[in-house]
Amino acid sequence: MQNLNAKTRMMIGMWMAMCFSSNLWADVTVRFEGARGQVLFENVFPLAENTTVGDLSIFVLDREARLRRLPYQGSREGVRSIDVMGSAMEVVSDRIMRAYGWCFSVNGQIPLLYSHQIPLRLAFPQERNARIVWFYSYAFYDSGEWKNMCVPADHIPAPEDRQ
Repeated sequence: MQNLNAKTRMMIGMWMAMCFSSNLWADVTVRFEGARGQVLFENVFPLAENTTVGDLSIFVLDREARLRRLPYQGSREGVRSIDVMGSAMEVVSDRIMRAYGWCFSVNGQIPLLYSHQIPLRLAFPQERNARIVWFYSYAFYDSGEWKNMCVPADHIPAPEDRQ
């Protein structure tokens, strides 16, 4: 199985997890949310071998692209666009702007690494579930400084709340 590429090994591992009982398995929920927080799609996959957030996410996007004819651009390092939601820059004023793109969280935490650097490992029985959420978001720039990143796109603060 070592001569197979990572995607094929993961597919075989997922199939084996569904077909055979094992002490080593995990259910991983992968969810993608759009600009208004709406769920674009969500799937639960049995994980039967170690992989990364990036590899599993691309597997899910490839599957959804085939099933729904939903175009995307991305790699195991990250997502550039899904359908028409891609990178964008919004200039609000001469000192304020927002840079839009895709961020992800793992079990509610936003890591400061690329998705291919985050391992999903088969762990202890009490840790058999993981949740990956990709969401359309922005980074906030004000007066020469990036203030926030991975703010969900539907959470635009009022001018008086920006500090």
